[in-house]
Amino acid sequence: MKSMESLKTNSNPALPFTATTQRYLYPSMKKSWIRSKQMVRYWLKKELRSNMKTRTVLLLFAFFTSAVVAQEKPGLYFTCAAADQYPARIAYEILDATEQRLAVGFAEIQSPVDTAYVEVQLPERFMVQVYEDANRNDKLDRGLFTQPLERYDFSNKAWVFLGKPDLADALVQRQGAAHYLHFELKDVLD
Repeated sequence: MKSMESLKTNSNPALPFTATTQRYLYPSMKKSWIRSKQMVRYWLKKELRSNMKTRTVLLLFAFFTSAVVAQEKPGLYFTCAAADQYPARIAYEILDATEQRLAVGFAEIQSPVDTAYVEVQLPERFMVQVYEDANRNDKLDRGLFTQPLERYDFSNKAWVFLGKPDLADALVQRQGAAHYLHFELKDVLD
C-alpha cells in the first residue's frame, strides 16, 4: 500500500507527475519528433538544395566583399596623448630619411585614444614630428631662447632636452601600407 501512495500526484517530491502522465506524453513527443524530421527532409529536397547552394555562395561573396572593403587605407594613423586640452589640434610633419617633406598638416583629435589619419605614401624609413597647436595660430610658438612653448613629440620616442633629435634617432621602419604611431606630447621641461 505504501508503494501505491508514492504514485499519487504531489505525494512524492521526486515524482511531480503520476507515472501514467509519461505514458500519455510519449505519443505526442514522438509525433513532434517525426514531424520535425519530415520538415528537415522537406527543406533538403533536391530542388531546394540548389537554391541553398546559391544562397550559400551569395553569402560567402558578401562576406569576402565586406572584408575587402573594410581594409584600411594606406597611410599613417596616429594617436596623441597628454595634450593640454581635448579636442586638440595637432600639427604634424612627415619626413623621409633624406629630410624631404612628405606631408604637413593639421589633425583634430577628440580624445587621447582618438586616431588621426594622414593619407601619404610612406617610404621604408621615415620620421614624424607633432605638436599641439593649443592657441590655433598655425605655428609652433617659441620662447625667448627658441624653446617650444607648446607640447610636442617625435617618432621613435626620440627626445632631446631643448632641441630637435638627430634624424637617425627619430626614423622608424614602415610596418606595412598602414602604419600606426602613438605620441606622448611633452612640454620642453618634461
